[in-house]
Amino acid sequence: MATATIGRVHGPHPRTAEPCALCLAAAQPHAPRPRDTRFTPLVDALLPWILALAFLLPLGSALDGAPRTFVFGLACGVLVGAAFALRLHVRDRATGLAATARVRAEITAESDARANAVLMQFEWAVNDIATLRAKLEKAEREVREHAQHAFAAERDVRRLERNVRLRDRRSAVRAVQQAGPVEPVEPSVPADLDVISLHCRLNDSRPLPWLDLGADDADNLPTRVRVFERAGNVICVSDPAIYDGVTRTASLKLPLPPNLASAVRRGVLEDYRFEALVAHRWIGVRLIRNAPAVSRDERGRVYRPA
Repeated sequence: MATATIGRVHGPHPRTAEPCALCLAAAQPHAPRPRDTRFTPLVDALLPWILALAFLLPLGSALDGAPRTFVFGLACGVLVGAAFALRLHVRDRATGLAATARVRAEITAESDARANAVLMQFEWAVNDIATLRAKLEKAEREVREHAQHAFAAERDVRRLERNVRLRDRRSAVRAVQQAGPVEPVEPSVPADLDVISLHCRLNDSRPLPWLDLGADDADNLPTRVRVFERAGNVICVSDPAIYDGVTRTASLKLPLPPNLASAVRRGVLEDYRFEALVAHRWIGVRLIRNAPAVSRDERGRVYRPA
């Protein structure tokens, strides 16, 4: 019953279908120890000789004359046999102990070697884990550093692009201002081409509004556009044109100062003159307003910006 109970509590051994022997032994601490029935070499080896001697000594004391002498001779022979048996037993025991010591030494050496191998493998595993963890931390640190460097490089690139655009725009305005008033030059385009039509759309996004200009005449595409005020001064110059080789069109962005932006919103451009650079010649510009895009304000109301 105890065995069945322990088997239900502890379950079968993972390698056998029977309960654990240690659990059984712990569950029966007061069980009587079984009788030791192991072989005792010394007693088993000398017991026959002792019995023979015990039989001959009383027999020799009971007899007289020649029979007593014969019995004592037999007793001496028994003693000699017992001495040889004892010596043989001692030699066999020494041989057995030597063999046991040799086998135990071999088993101990093998177990020590296996234990050392397990410890060495464990140390290797620990060292590998530490090395991999160090590599992982180094990789994460390098990733963070590269991300910071990439962010700084992107910021520097944006700043350089902004500086280049500002320098290009200032140099264009300075070049136009240094050129002075427009004088008639040798025409390098057909003489009848004095005005070019450009589609325009006001982009009133903050902080600086601009005009999106587009030309669809594949034979006469502008390079830049400039704006004069009534006094004859250039007040703004567009960015270089962007050409589309597939549709053979050009698009330009013209940043607007506040007064010109207000005039464009109101549609009053009599005080300003637009000119486009076509084939190294400045000619007039006729603006064609595109249909404004539909927009929504913060409250969701639909309106069309100017």
